[in-house]
Amino acid sequence: MIRKINDTEFDKIAIWVKNNFNYTITNHPFFNILVFEDNDILGFLAYNLIYDRIEIEYIGVLPSYQNNHIASKLLTYLFNQEKNIKNTTLEVAIDNKKAISLYKKFGFLVVTVKKNYYQNIDAYYMIRK
Repeated sequence: MIRKINDTEFDKIAIWVKNNFNYTITNHPFFNILVFEDNDILGFLAYNLIYDRIEIEYIGVLPSYQNNHIASKLLTYLFNQEKNIKNTTLEVAIDNKKAISLYKKFGFLVVTVKKNYYQNIDAYYMIRK
């Protein structure tokens, strides 16, 4: 099941993200999180919805559940739920071939390279219109 978390769940999800991905998320008015659950949380997608555009911040799937199309399902759900979006952007490490392939399947295009975006690792800036 995929669902958007509610405000009362943020702290619980933030701890889960930190424990499983060593990534710190902070809540603000534009921030949204989708979770993929099957009794427990198996994956999540964090994004900013800023008026008519989306910035994807992070997609994470527990390692033992990768290759089960969870990230694809989260992206599909996101694009089906958020209507009237002009574009969606994200950054991805240039060596993350698996993620880049996924994003291209969803129509994302590389716009530019951000040098040293991830502590000495370059990233692609991608957009989906």
